[in-house]
Amino acid sequence: MVKIELNKQLEVGGSLRPLSFEASLDPNAILGISGPSGCGKTSILKLITGLMPADELVVELNGRCIRDTKQGIDCPLNEQSISMLFQSVELLPHLSVEEHVRWINSSEPTKSLEASLSALGLLALSKQRPNRLSGGQQQRLGLLMCLLTQPDLLLLDEPFSAQDENNRQAMIKLIQGFQERKPFPVILVSHQQEWLSKNCSFVQQLDPL
Repeated sequence: MVKIELNKQLEVGGSLRPLSFEASLDPNAILGISGPSGCGKTSILKLITGLMPADELVVELNGRCIRDTKQGIDCPLNEQSISMLFQSVELLPHLSVEEHVRWINSSEPTKSLEASLSALGLLALSKQRPNRLSGGQQQRLGLLMCLLTQPDLLLLDEPFSAQDENNRQAMIKLIQGFQERKPFPVILVSHQQEWLSKNCSFVQQLDPL
């Protein structure tokens, strides 16, 4: 179970606007967050991870409190067991696709790794470096890297912005496959509300700030 409560006064157009968010997520739940541009979707993910300071924030992962502003609890990033895929994926230019995933998790069995790369259309590109990959291919590699960290919570910021429907389905199926190995919830931000409604456990629609 993952529990999140947050409040933040965001500056919008020279004035402060309140942003609030609450969620209680069972293992394997996929929560979709949708809403118009500037409604705070990405800010929610950054607040959960501590990349943006919150006015009030509580984050509990499987009964362990990793962040509580009132109690002064703030776990270091490397102890949070949260993985986040940003809309713009940052990869290391000197590492190949295969070297990226091995760097993240060197113990992943070769057959399992090859199956994941194949599912994402990346197996034939395993020896290529990031400058030879399209934006969509980089997103899919970034997703696999996040999954290989075996997180307790996965945050995805517009992970399908450069994907067609076939690749979107391949990505969501891969997420579900990893959830079967080790249950964890997902918070998925996207402007594609109809797609979220069809593929997520439930969806929260944010109002404009």
